[in-house]
Amino acid sequence: MPISFARRDMITKPSYEAALDRIAGADHWHLQEQSGAVALATNDALTVPDTRSVALLTYGDYVAGANWANSSGEIARHSSGSVETFQQDDILAPGKTYQATITLANRGAGSVTITDGGAAISANEQTTRTITSTGTDFIITPTTDFDGDIDVELILVQQTNILPSYVYPGAEELNESGASGTATAGNWVQFNNAALTNPSIGVLRVARNGNDNPGAQQTIATIGKRYRITAEVRSDGNAFPRIRTFGGAIVLFVGTTDTAWQTVDVEYVADSTDLQYQSITATGTEYTEWRNLSITEANPLNARNTAMAIGQTAGGNLGYRYLDDGATTYLDVESAEHNSKLDPTSFHVWLWLQKTTWDTIERDILSYTVDANNWIRIVDSTTAGTISFQFRAGGTTEEVTLATGSPTTDVLAGISVAGGVMKAWYRDTQTGSNQAVAGTFVGNFVTMLIGARTKTPTFVHNGAVSHIGTANRELSASEWESIYASGGV
Repeated sequence: MPISFARRDMITKPSYEAALDRIAGADHWHLQEQSGAVALATNDALTVPDTRSVALLTYGDYVAGANWANSSGEIARHSSGSVETFQQDDILAPGKTYQATITLANRGAGSVTITDGGAAISANEQTTRTITSTGTDFIITPTTDFDGDIDVELILVQQTNILPSYVYPGAEELNESGASGTATAGNWVQFNNAALTNPSIGVLRVARNGNDNPGAQQTIATIGKRYRITAEVRSDGNAFPRIRTFGGAIVLFVGTTDTAWQTVDVEYVADSTDLQYQSITATGTEYTEWRNLSITEANPLNARNTAMAIGQTAGGNLGYRYLDDGATTYLDVESAEHNSKLDPTSFHVWLWLQKTTWDTIERDILSYTVDANNWIRIVDSTTAGTISFQFRAGGTTEEVTLATGSPTTDVLAGISVAGGVMKAWYRDTQTGSNQAVAGTFVGNFVTMLIGARTKTPTFVHNGAVSHIGTANRELSASEWESIYASGGV
């Protein structure tokens, strides 16, 4: 299924988006409207079997405890006498729902269980369990007497709970009981001996009462889910307002000591169930005040913007460009859902980019990475004005390079992989020849970035982007031409 990203607060679609709606499966990230804004996702629902398996399919991809052996091919054989596990690490996302399928054969005795997967499995057949992950590892645990085989190549672990974007935002998560709704002091638990009061209807005051950095707290979140927090806050002129998770102590917002109302609008992935609204102060009875408090579940496919600034108006129908500064900026589109949607054997991505100055420093415009042997990149190369389109699978890189002529206008660039062939697109035409993909793409995406290679960040783009699109089917030449023409540049 395709993925698209668009600002939720738009009243009408720009003509570029409207034109893409006429191309089946052609959706995109729409980076527009306000500086620092999260890129909001518009996507279809996806269920098994359309989601790809996050489990790798060889015995060597697993950590095998005592009494496990690779008996033949990719068959994991367990002999009785040990309860040590057979597991693949770091392939699940906490709080997400997966459908896990394993196949037992030649079982003589005993059974196995799957991570968070309920009842034991003992039949010599294919069995499927639904699991809601509490950790990141997929674990198969045998009983001491289990004697049997598991065909690793038949293990499937597929995400099931990818919902359509129209269900978001979800219902209000904060306690709304009481005359003043979410701001009512009685709806909150004090932290660090905070004095919680309502100086006026709809306003929650969080004041110091002997202990430093007091807070108001509610238990509202599910670990692993993404939430949107909105509010208005002001200071007494001394205390700093802050929002953080409690268990993980991740700071989500820090305001100023301004006595005028400040707007809060942030998204985060919950690392604990509790959330705190704090007054950062060590003096007297200093305080902050909060109103119009809201927390709703957000689309997990929303993209996190790290310091990219809104730029000048882009050409044609493209709206605004977002600027990478060449040092600290990028857009992070990585999520469990995005990883589950994208199939590297049928991978199609495009973006609009613009550069005023082309230099000789290598910079990633798009970078989706599994590890050193598996990645997908569009790179501004060390040769000024040259773009490199790269698809690396199993340690073998297919590449198309293009001398662009160093344009300063908006241009369309894309990579398409289907049927074992990689193609590169520039403006409205395929560039270079078809590249046969020699390797096998293995693994789950660890980073999925626009404008940088790593989150450090490194290889940071020093230009602009305005839209990024993706689909899981190959587009025709006429469809590429239509996408380019719709940009109106």
